[in-house]
Amino acid sequence: MEFQETEIVTLVVAVAFLLSVAFLHKVIRLPRLPLLLYAAIFTLMGGHLFTVVEGLFPLEGFWYGFFNVLEHSCYAVSGILFAVGCWALARKARRERA
Repeated sequence: MEFQETEIVTLVVAVAFLLSVAFLHKVIRLPRLPLLLYAAIFTLMGGHLFTVVEGLFPLEGFWYGFFNVLEHSCYAVSGILFAVGCWALARKARRERA
């Protein structure tokens, strides 16, 4: 088992960010974001989680490779979801201005 401290700290910061977004959304009544942005945040959290979980397994093992692929897939999907979500948000704002 090989954990890197930075990966664990990143996971803790990501969980704190997710909790603060949920808190602010409930308390301050932030404007509704496109569902894609929420999905992107959760997918990013999955990538951070899989980064830590892959440290549980030996480097050459099947499970290490499996969680490594899941980690990088989550990061890729999260990037796509953020891009499409931001595009949808900008399109909605443009439509409301007109």
